[in-house]
Amino acid sequence: MNNWTINDIYKKLQNPDVNLKTPFSYVNKIKTKNRTKKLSLGKIWFNILLPDDYPLILDTVDKNKINEILTDIYKKYDLNIATNIVNTLNKEAFKLSTVSPISLSIDNVIPSEEFEKLKQDFIKNSENMTDKQFKNNANKLLKQIIKENVQDTPFIKALESGVSGKLSKETFKTLMVSKGYCSDIIGNITKIPKAVSDGYNVKEYYTAASEARNGFYVKTQAVRTPGYLARKATMAAANIKLDNKECKTKKYLNLTVTNTNIKTILNRYYVNDKDETILITKENSKDLINKKINLRSPLYCKSKNGICSICYGETAKQLNTDNIGILAAGALNMVAVNIMMGLRHKSERFEVIDVDFIDILKNSSANISELNNLLDIQKTNIYAKQDNIIIQIDLKNYSTSSYSDLPDKINLPGIINIEFENNITSLPFAFNVDLMKPDQMNQKGKIFTFTYNSGDLIISKDKYMKSLNPELVSKLLDGTVKYITNEIILLESLVKEMPKIGLVHLELLVSILFRDAKNLNKPARLSNYKNIKLVGVKDLPFITGSFISKLGFQDLNKAIKTSLIDENKGKQLSPIDKVMVRNNNYN
Repeated sequence: MNNWTINDIYKKLQNPDVNLKTPFSYVNKIKTKNRTKKLSLGKIWFNILLPDDYPLILDTVDKNKINEILTDIYKKYDLNIATNIVNTLNKEAFKLSTVSPISLSIDNVIPSEEFEKLKQDFIKNSENMTDKQFKNNANKLLKQIIKENVQDTPFIKALESGVSGKLSKETFKTLMVSKGYCSDIIGNITKIPKAVSDGYNVKEYYTAASEARNGFYVKTQAVRTPGYLARKATMAAANIKLDNKECKTKKYLNLTVTNTNIKTILNRYYVNDKDETILITKENSKDLINKKINLRSPLYCKSKNGICSICYGETAKQLNTDNIGILAAGALNMVAVNIMMGLRHKSERFEVIDVDFIDILKNSSANISELNNLLDIQKTNIYAKQDNIIIQIDLKNYSTSSYSDLPDKINLPGIINIEFENNITSLPFAFNVDLMKPDQMNQKGKIFTFTYNSGDLIISKDKYMKSLNPELVSKLLDGTVKYITNEIILLESLVKEMPKIGLVHLELLVSILFRDAKNLNKPARLSNYKNIKLVGVKDLPFITGSFISKLGFQDLNKAIKTSLIDENKGKQLSPIDKVMVRNNNYN
């Protein structure tokens, strides 16, 4: 059929024998070059909503594909045109969902006898399975129930779309195959091999309920931490802007490009063997995978007026802004909040990791020889080797959602400072651990001082769910972790926590935290990281930045004294500044 319209699609769908998978002839002067193609009605619907000169889309349009298409549209078309296209897609998608709704019928949830037998075997043997075996066997059962019950129905499109929520594969697995892993508020992990449709016994019911309570808790409490973290980062980086002059630095970030990180460096510049500066695009990025490149980076930018456009890349230009410091903080907030909201469904979406403290420390930047002198490090437990090992914890430095104070232990983020004979070293665990309360303990309010003697159990943990812990990111950005001794260690630590965030945002934040120890107003990148001092995001606004960024923190008197008085001695204050000083009784 020539000249399809949206209304033609909706009229066809009024026929009970037609659905979005029904094939029809489709012809378009540009998209098909006047050739007739057989497309499903759903694909015809999608293609006619795109511009006539946009290529024909034949692939399944899942979550990743739609993101790719929308990004491409914003690149190729004028902003107003692109916005209209996206708005139209959004509007018609809502309409299509009412004209041709996807629903689950009773037939889709009645399993075959063969499937039931396999599932009962799975439930019976689940206790003897490793976490990997449990996950793999559950996924095999999921594939079978999908093949038997929904493969040839419209519902399969919803399952394959890649979205999370009520119509995801993981939700269907919970309903038909197995509830899987549950995590309570303090991170205890339990698995329920039965599916919701099997019915729970009392123990299973309360185990599932503990995860539900955890979900409500995360929704109301844990999402506050990323917001405060982003606020601190914004105040610290607010003055960092894009400098359109090329800094011509000769120092680069040496990066091995992988399938995992390639998307985080798109639209950045690297320098090849011929000393040519080349933009990394979607088209040429595949040629860089498994290669080591010299990436132009904010870490080594020599500009004194911000970060130069070559070290930063093209991201700011695409977003039409020079405020790259605020952009970095915004990216941090977006990633952290999205992941924390996902924690409400963590049994569905997160990987269970078996703890091995020995292996983690071996692959970390911590001082292993120093730790081995103090601690007896075993796979899931860490004991004291020496007497009078001190750990001081101030719970006021943690958000209420990140720790649990229990009678025999405190469950809290595993970046912990250990003191012995006036020397301090840090543990680098990027997940919550159980810090045991020793016999020798002193508590003043929320400040705990633990003293461990040889043989005392200090830390224990056997499993954790792999996900972002904003409290750990906050500690890294606050500059309090002792094993962070250079910019690469801090960058790698942040990347481990947030592997999908644009790398340039993390590089920028790291570049502003390392200061020249002789002149803290000067970033260490300008002196090649010689004689450095790490200043956290909470303290940085009082060293650099505007009065507004300093005022953003709660200590109003300190902000006024630092920004309006100490930095303006002998200078004429503005009328607003004079009012602030007068009203706060400063002479």
